[in-house]
Amino acid sequence: MKIDREINGDVAILSLRGEFDSFVVSSFLEEVESLAASGVRNVVLDMRLVKFIMSTAIGAIVKSRKLMKEIGGELVISQPSGFVRDVLDSLGLTKVIKIFDENNQAVENLGTGLAANLPAGNSVMFQFVDPKRQAALGRPAIGRILGLDDQGMSAQVSQAASFFPADAELKTKFRLPLFKKAYYFEIQARVLETIANEDGSVVKVGFAGIEPEDQKSIRQFISDMQFLRDEVKNAGEE
Repeated sequence: MKIDREINGDVAILSLRGEFDSFVVSSFLEEVESLAASGVRNVVLDMRLVKFIMSTAIGAIVKSRKLMKEIGGELVISQPSGFVRDVLDSLGLTKVIKIFDENNQAVENLGTGLAANLPAGNSVMFQFVDPKRQAALGRPAIGRILGLDDQGMSAQVSQAASFFPADAELKTKFRLPLFKKAYYFEIQARVLETIANEDGSVVKVGFAGIEPEDQKSIRQFISDMQFLRDEVKNAGEE
């Protein structure tokens, strides 16, 4: 199966073509995880050219939707082929996953606006430096950034607090919207504190190996966003 992507704000359209079988599940999940880590929170699956789909692929779609929901977004399906629609109907998934007749309808329904409280609401990928600890976690954890400064960040993750013990070393990867196009910050970090909650846990990390240029860029980004919020607030009070 071939996957083409198109980004519209915080919505990505993934156009799938061919047979969606177990051989391409891993690459599909990696594509969705990469989008989440880059700050994209909504996914439209264009499935009009999908000739066949296996149960494992359906499971991957359900798992991907769960990931998007965890970071405050959504996954929907657009113009499914007759075969795909019959499968979704037979499994009752059309009652769970929204189906649209056109990509434009799906994008409009999801919205393309950036999160109102940026940098909070953006996504981050966590991966342990220790291979054994990463193996226990499985795939890299995708978190929703709750707070960020040039010293570290806090993020909501779906995993239990026990997965992120204090002092554990992490590799973080995230992108800031309205910053440099397609630029990813990749910074070493250390877990400072993990707090359990009903959605999983909040992980607080301190940056352990941040480059001076990245530190300066984050500081400038936060300053710029604060300026924009103040301007919007002042304009509304006039």
